[in-house]
Amino acid sequence: MTTQPAGDFVPEWSDGEKLRKIRRHLGKTQEEFATALGVKPTTYSAWEADRNSVREPKVIARRLKMLAGVPMWWFLDSERPSGPDGPDGGENGGPGWDRTSDLPGATATVLSMRRTSEGISDAIQPRPGIAA
Repeated sequence: MTTQPAGDFVPEWSDGEKLRKIRRHLGKTQEEFATALGVKPTTYSAWEADRNSVREPKVIARRLKMLAGVPMWWFLDSERPSGPDGPDGGENGGPGWDRTSDLPGATATVLSMRRTSEGISDAIQPRPGIAA
C-alpha cells in the first residue's frame, strides 16, 4: 500500500527562523550577525525570536544576499524570479546591488567573501564617519 501526498508541500518559515538558519550557517553569533546586517543586537534578537517583524524586508534581503548569498526572493517569500526584473534585484543577469554601502543605513562595506575550510571569511570595512 502506498500513500500519495495530497499536493505539493512547501515548508514555510517565519522571518526569524530564516534569519536564524542563515546566521547559524555562517557560524556567527547574534551580535556578530546583527553588526554585519547593520542593526542593533537587540533589534536582531527580537527579529530572530519573532517578537518584532523586520520593518524594511527588502533592505534586509539585500544585505542577506551580500553577506550570505541568499537569494532575495527566498527571504521575501516570493517566487523564484524568471528574469532580471524579479524580486531578487537582478540576480539572474539584470542590474542589482553589489555593495552593502549602497543600502540605506549600511554601516560597512563588504570588501570580499570567500569560502575557507573553516567556513566563510569576510573582510568588512566600516563606512567613513561611523565608529567601528
